[in-house]
Amino acid sequence: MGASVAYHLSRRGVTNVVVIERERLLGTGSTGRNAGGVRHQFSNAANIQLSLESIRLIEHFEDEVGQAVDFHQDGYLFLLSTEASVETFRRNVALQRSPGVDVPVDPYRRHIFIAQAPQPSDEPGTDTRERRWNVPDSHVMVIDFESTFYFHREGAGVLFGMGDPNEAPTFDTTVQWDFLPQVIDVAVTRLPALADASVSHAWAGLYEVTPDANPIIGEAAAVGGLFLINGFSGHGFQHSPAAGRILADLIAGRDPDFDVSPFALERFANRSAEGERYFV
Repeated sequence: MGASVAYHLSRRGVTNVVVIERERLLGTGSTGRNAGGVRHQFSNAANIQLSLESIRLIEHFEDEVGQAVDFHQDGYLFLLSTEASVETFRRNVALQRSPGVDVPVDPYRRHIFIAQAPQPSDEPGTDTRERRWNVPDSHVMVIDFESTFYFHREGAGVLFGMGDPNEAPTFDTTVQWDFLPQVIDVAVTRLPALADASVSHAWAGLYEVTPDANPIIGEAAAVGGLFLINGFSGHGFQHSPAAGRILADLIAGRDPDFDVSPFALERFANRSAEGERYFV
């Protein structure tokens, strides 16, 4: 504590400082005999604030002080034996989150399936020549807006998918094959050739969705220095070049030459922006 006060005083131009230590060397009392852990988790908000500021400095200790430290952020695991302890830690978690900021972004699973042309029939009397697969030759993206079913050519096959309106938010990215029949039921009305196709492979990813399907771009007013760029609701890859440039300008204090008010985090509190309606 004495060394820290002396350091910060010197950073403020106060140089006539003497640290008095009972031991022969600094840091050989309690400091030199500690277990070596730092954490943010406490039951008191003031201690959490001390940790937030202190750990930020420790993370950049070499840049600040000029001396490397053996610092690893591996986390803590608290083992609880009673329901009372669990309840205490639930309250602590809520307290821990309270100085952050509420970012209304939820993950929704989206499935992608790849269909291949059906194989020619080997039955007697059947033309064994490869039949023409009645799918578009162009790579135009076709979207059935009401159902969110979409497809486009992908190599020799067809890529298709659809959102599940009944699925709750999840971080699970495993493929739910029992969802495929629901997709096919819709698919054959828009692309009948899929009824005869086989699915060669599939995968699932996550949409990170906000309540109005618009992203969050900019500084969080409640937490100085925290900049957000998330919640693109399925448009992240295509919008990343521009959005990254805009946020970089905001962080650097430059005019991004772009009105980011529709993407401000605060819009959810005052409902001041119109959302994105063409969201699939």
